[in-house]
Amino acid sequence: MIPEETRAPQEEEQKQEQAGVEPQETQSSEPAPEDVSAEAEAMDEELQRAIEESERIEREAKELEAQAEEAEQQGFSPEYVKKLRQEAAKRRIEAKQYRAEAETLKKRVEEQERALDELLQAELENIPENLRGLVPQGLSKAEQLKWIAQAKKAGIFGNVPPVGGEAPGRSKGPTKEELLRSFLKP
Repeated sequence: MIPEETRAPQEEEQKQEQAGVEPQETQSSEPAPEDVSAEAEAMDEELQRAIEESERIEREAKELEAQAEEAEQQGFSPEYVKKLRQEAAKRRIEAKQYRAEAETLKKRVEEQERALDELLQAELENIPENLRGLVPQGLSKAEQLKWIAQAKKAGIFGNVPPVGGEAPGRSKGPTKEELLRSFLKP
């Protein structure tokens, strides 16, 4: 007899199959590396945009201030000079807002980097020590996480005896080179 807690998911899968719907995979509590990577890239792009916009607006404010100085020296009306300085002040306030946004985003990016680092470290700890050298070091943390996810799907890190060693009831295991070649084959 099937325990009730396992029967319900099985029945749900059977109903989905009969209806022609692909059964949905259960979601893990940890985000997928692709999701973390995409979110980090999006935040980094947003941060760069805020920094660039702040710098652009600050340049505009400086140009307006220079125009106000020049207008004052050339004897333009005080109202015109005042208008230029007010516009420059508005631009500085706007630039300050973008800088504040950039600081907030920078903190979020740093948090995301720490989360990626923790996720990568956890993934690396789950890989047998003798196979950790297979993970490419020249990649970003997000790319390494993607690589590890693909390697796991390919079975690279699953139930593999130690390199050069023997597992109980098995012959000598594959070498690092053999494992790497099998993963890199198209």
